[in-house]
Amino acid sequence: MKSNPYINFDVVCPVQLFNLTQPDPKVDQLLPRVLGKRPTQIVDSVKRHLITLDDLELIRTDLTMNRPQTKINKLTAASVGLAISEIKGE
Repeated sequence: MKSNPYINFDVVCPVQLFNLTQPDPKVDQLLPRVLGKRPTQIVDSVKRHLITLDDLELIRTDLTMNRPQTKINKLTAASVGLAISEIKGE
């Protein structure tokens, strides 16, 4: 294939942008602490120091970006997101 001085194939076909991401194993350990809980229960867990705010943000990011969008994942991500906003006072 001839090189074309006018077309930069790195820009036209950015293959590196489409890397498959895998679920975080740390989130697998943290999920039982929030799975099936209401946002108020998650906030109580943070107040009792059973889970941190950084862990909640990691869970929400992993559920929305790296895992299949099943109903339970969407529901858990929404509950965690609401708990985060309640903790931050937004």
